[in-house]
Amino acid sequence: MNTTYDFCQWLFSGENNGATVICHNFKGYDSFPILQYLYQNGVLPKIVPSGAKNMSIEVPSCNIRMIDSLNFLPMALSKLPKMFGIKELQKGYFPHLYNRKENQTSVLNQLPDVKFYNPDAMKSEDRENFLEWYQTNVKVMFDFQKELLKYCRSDVDILRRCCLRFRELFMSMTKSATGDGGIDPFETCITIASACNLVFRTKFLRADTIGIIPAQGYRPEEKHSVKAIQWIKYISQTKGVDIQHARNGREKIIDQYRVDGFYENSEGEKIVLEYHGCFWHGCPTCYTQHTINTVNKLSMEDLYHQTMEKKTYIEKQEPRDAFAGGRTEAFNLYHESSFDESIKYYDVTSLYPYINKTGKAVIGHPKIVTENFDDLTMYEGLIKCKVYPPRGLHIPVLPAKINNKLMFSLCRTCTEIKQQTTCHHGNEERSLTGTWVTDELKMAVNKGYILSTIYEVWHFDEVEQYDPISKTGGIFTEYINTFLKMKQEASGWPSWCITKEHRQQYIQDYYEKEGILLDYNKIEKNPGLRALAKLMLNSFWGKFGQRTNLPQVDYVSDPSIYFDMLTSDQQEVTGVNFVTDEMVEMRWRNKADLLSHQEELTYLEQLGQRVLYADTDSIVFTVKEGEWEPSLGDYLGDLTDEVPENKITLFVTGGPKNYAYKLHKPDDRGNQTICKVRGITLNYKNALSINFETVREMVTNGSQGDKITVWDENKITRDKQNTRIITSKESKDYKIVFDKRVITEKFITKPYGY
Repeated sequence: MNTTYDFCQWLFSGENNGATVICHNFKGYDSFPILQYLYQNGVLPKIVPSGAKNMSIEVPSCNIRMIDSLNFLPMALSKLPKMFGIKELQKGYFPHLYNRKENQTSVLNQLPDVKFYNPDAMKSEDRENFLEWYQTNVKVMFDFQKELLKYCRSDVDILRRCCLRFRELFMSMTKSATGDGGIDPFETCITIASACNLVFRTKFLRADTIGIIPAQGYRPEEKHSVKAIQWIKYISQTKGVDIQHARNGREKIIDQYRVDGFYENSEGEKIVLEYHGCFWHGCPTCYTQHTINTVNKLSMEDLYHQTMEKKTYIEKQEPRDAFAGGRTEAFNLYHESSFDESIKYYDVTSLYPYINKTGKAVIGHPKIVTENFDDLTMYEGLIKCKVYPPRGLHIPVLPAKINNKLMFSLCRTCTEIKQQTTCHHGNEERSLTGTWVTDELKMAVNKGYILSTIYEVWHFDEVEQYDPISKTGGIFTEYINTFLKMKQEASGWPSWCITKEHRQQYIQDYYEKEGILLDYNKIEKNPGLRALAKLMLNSFWGKFGQRTNLPQVDYVSDPSIYFDMLTSDQQEVTGVNFVTDEMVEMRWRNKADLLSHQEELTYLEQLGQRVLYADTDSIVFTVKEGEWEPSLGDYLGDLTDEVPENKITLFVTGGPKNYAYKLHKPDDRGNQTICKVRGITLNYKNALSINFETVREMVTNGSQGDKITVWDENKITRDKQNTRIITSKESKDYKIVFDKRVITEKFITKPYGY
């Protein structure tokens, strides 16, 4: 029996023409056997790749499209019924490790041995629930084929009903005011972020507000004209002459020709400067005559004969350079609270929606400034510059990408070489060069940073921001308010709203705080609507931060095209897969020469050296009676206590996304210690090796080389070359690698260059 063959024969038959196929974890699992079938049968689909995974597959010949529901509903299939409040649906248990060739026809008088269910790979709470179920049902007869069919049908039923409910809710909440035209998220989108963006563009986007930066930038020639402008400026400085050129706003045009530079010498002689860069001028040595310039679509032969028609510009700034990740830092690796002290762990409520609603948003396209700069205070937008950081600043302001990590340091050189001793470098060695938001740079200057050199500014004349007094403004406000209202109403009444007067007061308070008038008659618990509204709020920003140079897939059978792509000066091949003896799948891309930091910095500065740890949307700090601490609240952007009615007595961290703490009393799940480690699933088995005690031991007494190895005996992995899914043994090492700051006495850390 060939299950993949039988399934695909049915799937790609005429009866499914025009279908959209939805699989949960399609990108990581189902897409591979389907691709294998297609390749074996000579069918070349359209693929949207993401690394080694496949986000979606289209088969035009069958008019079939396959997408991943996990990209819309990012949680395990077993969690979906609860999300949508479908109580009669519940994912059961199946002995996956028993699913072997020799057991396909097995009929047992009781359930297979517990080991075949792999309970140690479950989270501790899930494992307890499973063991309770197993003990209750262990004597039940087990027919493998019947149970397999039952389990698969149950999974498909869960996916079917939950996706239909998701689609129904999505279309209902995106209908127009007249009740027409709800948006189907599965029709054209492949992720929840793209669906949110479609809703925003369709329902909320005002004309001429968001400027779309061209893929090659506002002045694509800059990528290949850096040497030209540097040469012109060198001549200007060494000869002491004022040269006209496009980047100082005085471009010289002679008849129909634009020239790179122009000046008159002391004798009145007119001098024309031209720098013939290979890419833009069609250098016959570097390029063949018929090679096409990918930016302006002209042949190199044409460019070679039109070299006097080009402009040259100074090296541009890249706006994505200002798009940094969240700030995640450990300021104190180990702290045990004293008798008169508490350790608090606060989290920001709905961080991303809060920033989208209240943060500044620039309107339209920027003015590009590269010379004759005004004072920093005159600009709103992005700035590429060099700064000299101050010394002695415990919490640096500006981020910089150094050694492929986002760092907040005070000395570039110390950070590059990870210097643990006192910094004696000069300003130039300490300097940071980067692209930052102007507000960020203004704050840095107020903290002692010295602005040395400005290279380029993108200034926006119009900036829009939500006004909490008038409750107006902000280009994303209407979108955020729409789904925040749905989420709040679907959350039901707060526990303190007992009487009608309490409820009216709650509605009034919410309006005064958020500018949103809740509908009294719509406030009732609706888990599905609440979960979807929350997804719409938290996933909205993703499409705005998406990379533009995404991978692509082509199928090649001509050897000359294959070698052209491999040696191309325009394409970077990222993967090659021989589909058949005569066909190659080539993955490639074009060659490429948000607690906002300010919001978080406000808390960090006020807490100073009392901060132990900070993440993108959370902060851990100490407080004694009488000391200032951030206020808590229930509204958008307010802080909430992660350990309510409890307190942390000991906090330890091995670095970003790697911490553990001990509580004064057990939490509502009975846990007195909590451990979080990025990259390792802390299931029952792994948690026996990596937990609060082991993290504390490794931080306080471990050496640099110490590590703990955990094993997954049944790791499902992808064989991209053969489009197969295989099960293998995988190990992961846990060790303390802390290099974002310098560790000093008592586990306190200081920034590099302090």
